[in-house]
Amino acid sequence: MTKPKRAREETLAIALGTAAMVLMLFLLYNQLSALKTGYADIARERALLNRTRMSYQELTALKSQASEMRRYLTGLQNAIPETPGEDVLINDISNYAASTGSNLLQVQFGARVSRDKYVEMPVNIALTANYRGMLDMLNHLQNGGRALRIEEFTMSGGDQLSPVIRADITATAFYAD
Repeated sequence: MTKPKRAREETLAIALGTAAMVLMLFLLYNQLSALKTGYADIARERALLNRTRMSYQELTALKSQASEMRRYLTGLQNAIPETPGEDVLINDISNYAASTGSNLLQVQFGARVSRDKYVEMPVNIALTANYRGMLDMLNHLQNGGRALRIEEFTMSGGDQLSPVIRADITATAFYAD
């Protein structure tokens, strides 16, 4: 072979070798980029899977509490009934008074005030009781089955000779509009 032909072949071999190396580096770069993207996708999917598992666990916990929540909802619906139910409220107050040893003197309803989605029904309650009975009565009114907001509480009497206290309670009952 002649020198120029051999030089050309060497140059061609070097050029082809260089091109092959560049092509291999390019393919390697593409493969590494695809691998990096794949790892990022896997990390994203794992995070999504963890969030989904946590949501599932929360929903499972809520499902186990469903009956308790239904009872709570029923209690709330009973606390604010659909109708005024004055007779039921008077009966409840009378039962509270009897259970605390109080003497119910009067239950009087005031003018109703319409609000958004409910109506306020003022209630004036007059009763006599000893100190402990009065505390129990207030506890029953605040924590009873019907939602009541105590607006004002005044008491008089109650000394060493006569421990009986007279109380006037102004409260507000509610019903759905």
